[in-house]
Amino acid sequence: ARRREGDVFGDAGPGGEHRKPYKFKEEYDNLPPSHTLYLRNLREKISWRRMRDLLYAVFSAYGDIIDIRVLKTQKLRGQAFVCFRDIGGASRSKEALDGYAFLNRTLVIK
Repeated sequence: ARRREGDVFGDAGPGGEHRKPYKFKEEYDNLPPSHTLYLRNLREKISWRRMRDLLYAVFSAYGDIIDIRVLKTQKLRGQAFVCFRDIGGASRSKEALDGYAFLNRTLVIK
């Protein structure tokens, strides 16, 4: 199913719908490929070191990872950047994992 402008997505975790659903913007599909992926809607209660290790375990199957930056300030928690060595690995992981259920949350990749 293709996402459309204005569709509301949330997490279907133990408590049901995510408390703060977000609107998907159509222009994110039209971004050119990049080595770096921006992740959002990550669990905020997990330490950044543990989150970095978990993200590495999931994303390393798609290519060589140069760096993973998990944002840890109070305002930016729940977001991360994954930088791949080549664009192919980044593109494959984005296609495979966008919308993936990760720690009972719907992973959003841009």
